[in-house]
Amino acid sequence: MNIIEQQLLSAKWGDDFNRRTLIAKLIDYYENNQEKYLKAALTKSYPKTAKSMFSKYKYTYPLTNRIFDDISILFNNPVKIKTDKETLEESLEDIISGAKTNAVLAKVNLLVNLTHKVGVIPVWRNEKVELDIITGDTCFIIQDEDNPTQIKELYYQVAILINTPGKLQSVQAYVRWTNETQSIVDVDNGTGNIQNERDIVDNKYGEIPVVWFENDIPIKRFWYDKRNHIVDTNEMVNCELTNFRYILAFQAFSTLVEIGNDDKSTKPFGPSFSLRLPYDPSNPQQKPDAKYITPSPALEKIWKVIMDIIIGAAQAVGISAEAYRRENSTLNSGYQLKLSKADILKKTIADRPFYRESIKKLVGFMTTLFTQNNTSKTFDGAEFSVDFGEVIFDENPKEKEEIRAMRKANGTANIIDFIMEDNPDIKTRKDAIDVYKERQKEVEQFPVGSKLEDAINE
Repeated sequence: MNIIEQQLLSAKWGDDFNRRTLIAKLIDYYENNQEKYLKAALTKSYPKTAKSMFSKYKYTYPLTNRIFDDISILFNNPVKIKTDKETLEESLEDIISGAKTNAVLAKVNLLVNLTHKVGVIPVWRNEKVELDIITGDTCFIIQDEDNPTQIKELYYQVAILINTPGKLQSVQAYVRWTNETQSIVDVDNGTGNIQNERDIVDNKYGEIPVVWFENDIPIKRFWYDKRNHIVDTNEMVNCELTNFRYILAFQAFSTLVEIGNDDKSTKPFGPSFSLRLPYDPSNPQQKPDAKYITPSPALEKIWKVIMDIIIGAAQAVGISAEAYRRENSTLNSGYQLKLSKADILKKTIADRPFYRESIKKLVGFMTTLFTQNNTSKTFDGAEFSVDFGEVIFDENPKEKEEIRAMRKANGTANIIDFIMEDNPDIKTRKDAIDVYKERQKEVEQFPVGSKLEDAINE
């Protein structure tokens, strides 16, 4: 490798390191690990007072967590995955539930909204299929020259010992996947130098068994080059709320003003703040003096501006001001709540085609891995279908019963329908009718009154 190629490789590694650092920052903001970024932001915005502001009044606001939890609702109602081979339905259900697939997909949905692209790989662990999530900050790729939106090599970290004291090191172990092999390599995080490849085994899948989840179409590159305006806003809000606390401290306590006192020692009396002005004998208008003042910044206006910034960020992703503030008085029904999140619902529906194909591919890898470790069961040639659950909003109980009374009165529904709606585990009308009959027997046996009270107290 000549020096030009080496410099080019180093530059590319530096760019990729910056990409990974940015994604790590996005995840830190979601997990409310924000203080390490606040100091730099304060220094940039308030260079003269940043040190004092950070040490005494630092404040971080969980805006990123709040918003991304609200918009990541695609898998709130579990997805249903079926196969065209009836004899394998039970085995497939065991694989899906054993891997906590719906919980993993819910986390993936959140991370895709936050970081734009997330990988999932099935692994055989504890005698069952499990799913590992690969975020963009823990991996790097080698692109396919013919199609830069695809990859020919994947490297992701293993044995990340960030919680183990004394384990900070520049060289870390990575799993390396190609279409032909799987291995372990050491990578120098400072230079990107790859060495010491070991534990090389054949790739039984014939392709890299990582499924990438995204909600957009990549153009000319594998990773997305997008800013996250929610995190950018969160950083701004943290600065302004810290500054707000700083200003509030000056208003909450009076400040001692001394004119003509050159003594640098701190006086043990009075409030926390003191301002000393030198005495100028040549200025007859100025005389030695000491007094307390109470600054009066426009705190209410400042607070309103900060809150408007927060609400503006929520509204930018389809969350109404009422929904963000959890103002139940204005959203007193499931229908009104649904209307308040109309934009989020539209986005969720638009995301489904992207996730459907990725889920099918992931289940294919999961069943292949299962078959490799259970030769008595094979999913070879099986086709899979994915049915997304509808997003359900809690209804006002009174409103729910009023709607049911109207449906019953106009003949569009009856008690059996309502029993099935309230009990999703009841699959047939016959089972619902049996439940209704049992309830009627209880009503006849224990009418409202003393008999019912006696039965409850038994």
